[in-house]
Amino acid sequence: MSKQKEHKMGRPPAAAPTKTAGAAKQVAVAAPPVRARPPFQPAQSHLVAERFELHDRHRLLARLAECLARGLQDPELLYLGGRYAASLGLNALACRFLDPLSTLLHEDGRPAPAFFPVGLLYLGVVEPAKREIVLEELRQLAAASPHLTRILHLVGGDAQGRLLAGSPPRLLQLVERYCSHQLWQEFAAPTNGNGNLTTEVQRGAQEATRHYEAGQVSEARRALENILLCDGDQPEALRNLITITSEQHDMEAYCRYWRRYVKLLLWRIMRGDHAAAAYDDLCHFYVRVATITDREFNESPQKTPERLRTPGLLARWLEAHAGLVWLDSWHRPHRDQQAQLGAEELKAGRLGRLAVLQFWCQVFYPEFYPFLDLGSSTVDAQPHCVFDPELYRAPDPVTAEEDGSPSTAGTDGKPKSRHRGSALPFDPAERLWTRFAQWFKFHFGLRNNHDAHAETVTALAGLVARVPHRPYARKLAAIFAHEELNPPPYRRAVREACSLPLRFRLGKFLEGKKPNWLGLLACFGDADLFDCLTPDLRLFLALACCHQNATARAMQIACETLPDMEPDDFEEEAQNGQLWKNVLHANLQAIMEGKEAQRQEAFARLTKQIEAISVEGPQKQFRQDCLKLVRDAEQTARIHEQVDRAVKRSKELVKQNNFDEAVRTIRELPNEPEDLQKLKASLLEQVAEARKSAELHKRIEHAIEQSKKLVGEGKFREAKDVVHRLPSEPADLEDLKRNLLGQIDEAEQQKQLHKRIEAAVEESKKLVGKGKFREAKDVVRRLPDEPQDLKDLKRNLLGQIDEAEQHCQVQKRIEAAVEESKKLVGKGKFREAKDIIRQLPDQPSELKELKKNFLGQIEQVEQDANKIQAENKEILSRLSRRNIDWSKVGRIASDNNVDMSNPFAFNSLLKAIDEQLRGR
Repeated sequence: MSKQKEHKMGRPPAAAPTKTAGAAKQVAVAAPPVRARPPFQPAQSHLVAERFELHDRHRLLARLAECLARGLQDPELLYLGGRYAASLGLNALACRFLDPLSTLLHEDGRPAPAFFPVGLLYLGVVEPAKREIVLEELRQLAAASPHLTRILHLVGGDAQGRLLAGSPPRLLQLVERYCSHQLWQEFAAPTNGNGNLTTEVQRGAQEATRHYEAGQVSEARRALENILLCDGDQPEALRNLITITSEQHDMEAYCRYWRRYVKLLLWRIMRGDHAAAAYDDLCHFYVRVATITDREFNESPQKTPERLRTPGLLARWLEAHAGLVWLDSWHRPHRDQQAQLGAEELKAGRLGRLAVLQFWCQVFYPEFYPFLDLGSSTVDAQPHCVFDPELYRAPDPVTAEEDGSPSTAGTDGKPKSRHRGSALPFDPAERLWTRFAQWFKFHFGLRNNHDAHAETVTALAGLVARVPHRPYARKLAAIFAHEELNPPPYRRAVREACSLPLRFRLGKFLEGKKPNWLGLLACFGDADLFDCLTPDLRLFLALACCHQNATARAMQIACETLPDMEPDDFEEEAQNGQLWKNVLHANLQAIMEGKEAQRQEAFARLTKQIEAISVEGPQKQFRQDCLKLVRDAEQTARIHEQVDRAVKRSKELVKQNNFDEAVRTIRELPNEPEDLQKLKASLLEQVAEARKSAELHKRIEHAIEQSKKLVGEGKFREAKDVVHRLPSEPADLEDLKRNLLGQIDEAEQQKQLHKRIEAAVEESKKLVGKGKFREAKDVVRRLPDEPQDLKDLKRNLLGQIDEAEQHCQVQKRIEAAVEESKKLVGKGKFREAKDIIRQLPDQPSELKELKKNFLGQIEQVEQDANKIQAENKEILSRLSRRNIDWSKVGRIASDNNVDMSNPFAFNSLLKAIDEQLRGR
């Protein structure tokens, strides 16, 4: 193979070492420390991640888990997280990474070809039930490819899903089944080799080389892609695929492999896996890309605008040059050399060239941005980042065994030092600024602010603005002044050039009903971007700070911007002048809304801050106008405090009905300015109204009390006169009078109705007593049916009358029955007497008890009558023996009016006759 092709294809990788030169370095991350698991956890042997230290793997996995929790769904990041988790034996966590990745790689329920390496990883972490499903999907993908079938066999599955006889998984299964536990623990210990994986990679590299030398580019590409299926961590294969896809003009694959190659090198730098080699490879790659893409812009200036709009060209040129800027900075030994800034600027929080790395990651590789940690900004601080700079600037000795390359040992047997390359063939920062200044002449070929080219130019401006330009000031000033009749000052030209594309982004933040102030602050709030912003962008940034309650920061930005403003900015209705005053008003409002005890100090601090601005001409007059606004606001604040105290005091006095003292308190307020005089008049009117209202309230209360007393005495006319004497103003008082008069009328009607009810009740009682129930009911019925209470009362009275009538009828019936029963008893007709009593009703219960008593009495009389009749027979018998017969007794009874049918009266007569005869 020629040297050129050898450079393109690269050599096959040697067996991966157990420990790299940078593996002992502790990777700096912001995640909390993760406790290491036991060292002999079962892990899949095909994972390259298991070669790293456990501590490093745990910390990197924690960072990857943070990205997953924030919703980052980058396929390569998900796959990398699954690999690290699987290598640590964290199967559940591995599934958390691989499940969303599997969803992305399935379409209509069928796996895409890219699912094959994910499925291979899945086999070692999923549950047995799901493992069969994954294995079936892998068989479907491997059915059409002998290479995939062979790879599937390597992990232990043939077409029927059985373990192949003699395969490593089958041998491992037999050893695990039949050997002792102690022997198995020793056997299962991790080894340093990659086994069949390295063989497959080497065979694929040789096959790719053979096809490429024969001119079979497609077959060479397929061989390289098969290498990536076996092991994705093969930068040489990716770099060669970039070359091949470029020759095939497959732009989609070219961009995909470009990004994958760069990300692989960044990951290696981050985790310390041959970081120095990855750093060199990335530098060489970007140098080559920068050189090739920059040649495209060496043609005539007339064609450069069209060249700039070539899809992807400017983006690749920008990524390469900006990447070289931060790569070249990181190998430098001191912080000030890395940032290319002075001590004061570093203390102010500036990062200089190091800020390019942050924005570069945001633009091109945002998935790496959370891993950045640029550390302290002081001059003496060492760079501290996930991309450990110690890996680049320290000339650590690397042995042949660690590097996998031929031995470089000297004659003394000691390893030679291999220094990291830091010298670039050109200055990427100078080229960035030079091209930027040249392209500004034709406004970067911009046509509108909505296409992809505008986005790329905006990113160009953001990156260039973060690169310190003072080392190239003379050259840049000449470019900006070229062919200009009246060239602007250098600093102004730099700001105009950087701000032209950035205004596109500003317009997007301000459009709509509700501006995106938070997004504007995040985009323009970088301290390293500030010097390259025009006054209008700075003032919009300050306004965004105001909307985020950072008024002090907003005022600082405004004060730093004032010296750079132009005379046109201070004309009436000029935008920048209005923005500056808006920021000032926001600060004044914040002071006014703050605590009263801190206002005086805040006004003094703001005045001192504005007075410290060193300006001349229109800026000085504008500064004086702003100071006057502050003084006026301070005076207004004092007056407001005095007014607030007076108003609060007068309100308390008004509540106490001390109106004279409230008036005196208000009159003590000053008469200037005119607004305060109007406020005083308004407050005095309010106190007068309160006094009048209080007096009227007392009068109303007195009238109500007096009318209540008169109503209680029945003097309704006098009560109405008291109410009528109240005034009719205001309108609510007229309503009150009407309401009071209505209540008096209602009370009068109620009293009259009450008298009528009492008379009706009294009359009905008399009629009921006389037994005139119908007349009593007529008296009650003549009462009105309203209100409802009266209607209920009528119903109750009528019910009572009905009850009285029924009671009277029952009483008469009882009396007649008793009278009749007495007569019958007198005649000795006890049965008939009882029948009459029994015919009486049993209700109410008192009547039933009365019936029982009557019947008892009749029975007692009947018994007594039977005894008397027996006695009467005996006396008649004696009389008859004395020749006094029945006829004679009858004549005697007739002469004495004795009823002979009444046994008791007849007994008395017989006893009298018998006693008289005995006396003779």
